[in-house]
Amino acid sequence: MRFASLWTIALALVTVSAVLLEDAFSKEAIQHIYGTLKSYSVIKANKAIGFNDRSQFISIQLDNPNYLEWSVELSSFPALNDFHLAQNHNLAYLSSSEQASLYLFETASGVYVREIKLVSPPVKVVDFLNRGLLVLTSNGVLQYVKHESGEVKTVYDFDQPTTILFDSRDGFGSVIAGKLLLKINALAEVVSVSESLPIINAKLFKDGVVVTGNDAVYKFDENGTDVVEITTGKVLNLDIINNNYLYTFTNDSVILYSISAKNNLEVSETLTTSSEIVNVSYENFGLNDFIIVTTKNGRKSVYDLTDFLVLDEPSSIKIVDTKVEQLYTDDFITVFNGNYQLVSIGPDVNGKIFDLSNGHLVKNVVSVNQFVSVNSKYLIIDKPESQQTLNEFHHLLEDANTGFIVTNWLLRVKRHLSELGKYVVSFFAKVEDTETINAVEGDEFGFGKLIIFFEDSAKAIIALNSVDGTLVWKSTAVFDGSFVELITYQDNLVALFSSGLYFINSRDGSVLSFEQLGEEYSGLFKSSSNEEDSSKIILKKENQFSIFNGTDENDLFFVDNDDTTVSGFKISAGDSSSFGTWKFSKSNEKIISLASKPFSTTTSSLGISLANKDVLYKYLNPNVISVLTKDNENEQLKFYLLDAVTGNLLHSFEHKREEVVDFSSINLIMDDNWIIYSYFVIAPSLEQRFNVIDLFDTEKSLKKDNANSVSEFSHNSTIDSYSIKSFIFPERIYGMSSTQSLYGITLKSIIVATENGALIEIPKHLLNSRRIDDRELTQADFQSDFKMIPYEPVIARNAFQILNHKHQLKVTKDGNILTRPTHFESTSVVCYYNDFNQFCTTVQPSSSFDLLSRGFDSVKLLITIAILFAVYLGSKPFVYNKKLNAQWIDRA
Repeated sequence: MRFASLWTIALALVTVSAVLLEDAFSKEAIQHIYGTLKSYSVIKANKAIGFNDRSQFISIQLDNPNYLEWSVELSSFPALNDFHLAQNHNLAYLSSSEQASLYLFETASGVYVREIKLVSPPVKVVDFLNRGLLVLTSNGVLQYVKHESGEVKTVYDFDQPTTILFDSRDGFGSVIAGKLLLKINALAEVVSVSESLPIINAKLFKDGVVVTGNDAVYKFDENGTDVVEITTGKVLNLDIINNNYLYTFTNDSVILYSISAKNNLEVSETLTTSSEIVNVSYENFGLNDFIIVTTKNGRKSVYDLTDFLVLDEPSSIKIVDTKVEQLYTDDFITVFNGNYQLVSIGPDVNGKIFDLSNGHLVKNVVSVNQFVSVNSKYLIIDKPESQQTLNEFHHLLEDANTGFIVTNWLLRVKRHLSELGKYVVSFFAKVEDTETINAVEGDEFGFGKLIIFFEDSAKAIIALNSVDGTLVWKSTAVFDGSFVELITYQDNLVALFSSGLYFINSRDGSVLSFEQLGEEYSGLFKSSSNEEDSSKIILKKENQFSIFNGTDENDLFFVDNDDTTVSGFKISAGDSSSFGTWKFSKSNEKIISLASKPFSTTTSSLGISLANKDVLYKYLNPNVISVLTKDNENEQLKFYLLDAVTGNLLHSFEHKREEVVDFSSINLIMDDNWIIYSYFVIAPSLEQRFNVIDLFDTEKSLKKDNANSVSEFSHNSTIDSYSIKSFIFPERIYGMSSTQSLYGITLKSIIVATENGALIEIPKHLLNSRRIDDRELTQADFQSDFKMIPYEPVIARNAFQILNHKHQLKVTKDGNILTRPTHFESTSVVCYYNDFNQFCTTVQPSSSFDLLSRGFDSVKLLITIAILFAVYLGSKPFVYNKKLNAQWIDRA
């Protein structure tokens, strides 16, 4: 007994610790899909801004490149294709080569400030004394734009379009345009004009030094008027550092030149590299000057010339070497926490950040996966057990199936020795098991899911982890033909392409087999929701359904629709192809949306217990389908409820003709005994509405002795009662779905994606069509329904119900809301996937009734158990003595 008690207490302690592992679960994961950067710049503590290939102007924090700090949709702007950062990096001017305007944005927030009108489209934009911009327009007019107010003034009108070079010194600006030299003061006024500049084909202009296209060098005096030619000795490809230093580079060295008092170009220092030079760039950041040298062996050498340019002492040049595995295309110098850093990245937002004080790697810049589904077809599944776990199960079953004790013992010893040997070998070899790494480990609590889809640009099937959005596996097979559909089947995957069926391992994405089809099919699904062998693969081609490689022992029923007709089909038991059974259509009506109950939905309650001890039984016919149509003549929305087996009309109603509905806004879902659809009304007022329909089966309920009662709904069954209510929601809805739980005990929530970028959870008890609107509620009303409240047409936007409260989503009409139950009845995984966002989180519609919350005081519980255990041990001798003394009582 004592040992049993000790084991019980120890088990309790272990159990408490295990449940508290929920604190380790990641509650939400966000990834922004932004594609590839076309032009960009790194500014302010490792923040990159620029254009991507998806018509957006975006800001990315390189410390967390999976998250967009902000994004600007450029679809409402006229073909913007260039941007210019103000010298302080606080403002960004976006422009188009075809539009006579600049569009000003704040780089900190992405907020659009103003449009700045020019006389013609801009050709070149340069900073002017940190106060504004000089803009050369396509018709040859030089204009000044003031940062603070956006004021525009014309500085100079050239006779014909040209190119300009700009330089600023001592509070004045100088502009070279052909043989013209303009001197401009701080008010953007032309002070002087020289029309006979002795410089031909100027290429670079900085700090009063000019380099021409034929490698001649000129230098202006301090007044910026007189110019002298520098003797270069035919040095080629010169670049300017400041008014006294230039540089060029050869295959293995960077040569620094200075301008002598005699106006000759002299070698000041040669920086030799250990490998062939790929690229050399000059960067000025703050008061420091850097030359970045990239060599063929992947080394980047950063030379700090700040002291050298002042002292002219080669020994003062500071050198920092870094090593990269690949050559990234762009280098930027930034400052973070007072230290200079080198940011080396490419357009795919992958790269490295180095500390220039010691050359050490600060962090890797790793962008998120940029995979998106073709045709927005995403699949969410539970993580499959790893191969290692399956092997363990297999060995355990093998050990237990022999029937002989000695044989079982020998098999266990053999297995244990084998595992010991593998462990010893792996420990000394220090080699990781690639099979274990690539396999997806089983999730003990089911919080982690796989999001699987076909990626068109990669031509691969992709599996992402819902917990953190990381890539779990990527199929390496070559898929022939165009992608059609992807489903789960017997713990694995089946993908339909125009060339045939691919059977894919859900653990690593490998192709298990391929079945070539003689013809192309347009659809693929299963005959039932279970994963057993009884579930058949169904192929669809136009108005024909067929079973892949076999028949079914049961009759199978299917529904298909086009723009005007809903059709029913049947595959008889023993047959492999379908035939039509019924059709439903209405004259001059177009089918907008069609929905049925999900295969995976589970209902635990057959009815609602009322206050009078009666039961309101739900109408749970699994064969019903909902159809929404548009009456083309009256622009009217109509609803129909059909039996999918017989095609009989079970219920219908139509909306008022006065309602002008945006038919592209309709979302329709079904679950349990209810139907919900949302739609946006344009007139008589702008409103986002829900219609909620709850179906009940009072006349044929189980409490009545009715021989005609149909409990399994294998045939047509009429609806005896229903209730309908309409609700108003304050945001326009782009998508809608319902949560799922393991056993159907948890209350359901409706998940909606709104136009403003929010994923919102609305408890189903708010969208209850039985809410009373014509009288005050009684005590019986509160007892007859869960959380019954008076009918109020407006469903308020509750900030606590916004699932992506920290993250702004870009919601689109083709986005997917994916839901999947976990191993906890209380908790479901909810994801939103489209071409711009990948977001996952968990919801608990009935709170965490089977989980210990983060506020649970486990310390007090453990102390209480310890005290009780101590009391138990302390009182044990007294109880034993009491029982012993009781045996000596004289009963005479």
